Amino acid sequence: MSTNTTAGPKKKILLVAANPATSPTTGWPVGFWWAELTHPYAAFTEAGFEVDIRSPEGGALRADGYSDPEDASGYSAHDFISLGFKRSPALAALLEATRSIEDVDVAHYDAVFVVGGQAPMVTFRGDTKLQALVARFFEAGKVTALVCHGTCLLLDARLSNGDLLVKGRTWTGFASSEEAFADGVVGRRIQPFWIEDEARKLEGTRFEVASAFAPFAIRDGLLVTGQQQNSGRVAAELVIEALEGVVAERPVTRGAGVRVARFVHPFFHANAWLLMNSTHAILIDTASNGSADGERLADWVAGFGRELQAVVLSHGHPDVFLGVDAVSRRFPRAKLLVASPAIVDDIIDMGKTIASAGMLSSPELGPDVLDYRALIGALPATGLVLEGSPSVSLRTWVTTAPSEFTRLTTIWIPELATLFASDLAYNHVHAWAGVGVDRKALEAWLGFIDGVVAAHPGAAIRVLTGHGPETDSNVLFAQRAYLRDLAALLDAGASGDALEAEMRRRYPGHSGVEFQLHMTGTNPAFVR
Repeated sequence: MSTNTTAGPKKKILLVAANPATSPTTGWPVGFWWAELTHPYAAFTEAGFEVDIRSPEGGALRADGYSDPEDASGYSAHDFISLGFKRSPALAALLEATRSIEDVDVAHYDAVFVVGGQAPMVTFRGDTKLQALVARFFEAGKVTALVCHGTCLLLDARLSNGDLLVKGRTWTGFASSEEAFADGVVGRRIQPFWIEDEARKLEGTRFEVASAFAPFAIRDGLLVTGQQQNSGRVAAELVIEALEGVVAERPVTRGAGVRVARFVHPFFHANAWLLMNSTHAILIDTASNGSADGERLADWVAGFGRELQAVVLSHGHPDVFLGVDAVSRRFPRAKLLVASPAIVDDIIDMGKTIASAGMLSSPELGPDVLDYRALIGALPATGLVLEGSPSVSLRTWVTTAPSEFTRLTTIWIPELATLFASDLAYNHVHAWAGVGVDRKALEAWLGFIDGVVAAHPGAAIRVLTGHGPETDSNVLFAQRAYLRDLAALLDAGASGDALEAEMRRRYPGHSGVEFQLHMTGTNPAFVR
């Protein structure tokens, strides 16, 4: 870490932490998170900066219990930085009578750093004064940083022209996978909303997350954001770099060496996953329904500034392959690959089917126009290795009988303990069991899930699904239960509207009602 050795005045940071509150979902007392305050404080003071700690309303601050290194849970017992801060009378006193943000003069500071914790999820969404203060820092050309749940402020903070502060920006915050993990630990819903879910509803902004609970921060111009409680230090380091004049011509990241970003098709809820290190990237599927979607995907990939090494297509559904032409034209050096040559046959057959049915939105993507055999090659039997550093390997397995589709490719990334499950698993999205899926395919699908569970036991692995956000291996058990429910309803004679209605009742939070579930309900193989 660099230190401030210039003769000029010290840089000054306004560090804002939430006032104590009570969670409306759990009834627990909530506050700031120790590590998100103390670790940045240490980084800034080590760099020779002055830090002014304030809160929206002023007064004494209280920390979340699990963040306390002396809490009986032992959850943060490893946090010696926070322990030292707590036990220092001079430092602890800084939190006992904080001043409010009411009289903050932006001109007196070089940056603002907003701390997270659970209280921001209760108090920040409606705090127009704090939102306006953060926007004033940003518009004044000051470095503007937020970490963990403190980033919920960016869901609403607007500039003087009415635009969201994050419009056109890349940012991060507490991931939905992390919320799901936390809910699982305590056995109940903790937060009133999830930042990632809400952020992905915003148009014109890019929200990224790294592996669950890995240190991760993004700097996009003046905006610096950190993913969760383990990201305070790396976010502070990006603030320091910005204040010391380090130029960042595109969004830069700090923390996770290899990370995964998700591109989502808004109607099908289909995913394209980008696996990347600091220099190279591999794309899995294209989440596109035509050339326009492919162009949007290519723009998204280009925004990361990595060299696209390869595109891996997991199977022959249209939303998997209809973006390949746009991506290959934008990234001509990237190889288009499948785990089995038979998947190219599946792609061509599907292309002919949807073209003959008048369902191909971009005629130039039809197999009679685009030579898919010349465009797509086969992966080596040994799999694929991400170039650059750090490097990870992709090991593929192709299903051996029709299930959700004729063939599906799963990908295991051992270095990340991450499984791409393809369309074997849908996460909170109704599964496709439309034309091409019959009772025999449903049974095969269940068998393949059992095989994947046996090959990758334990909930600790990360799972990337074909549809829906990343999660853990519990999604495989959830998908198995879903398919068993569907099979039982079919055995009972349900079909059409009645089948759809009952699956909606059993899975009220699932997306994909209009397409996937409806196609299942109208599947001729299931209609009696």
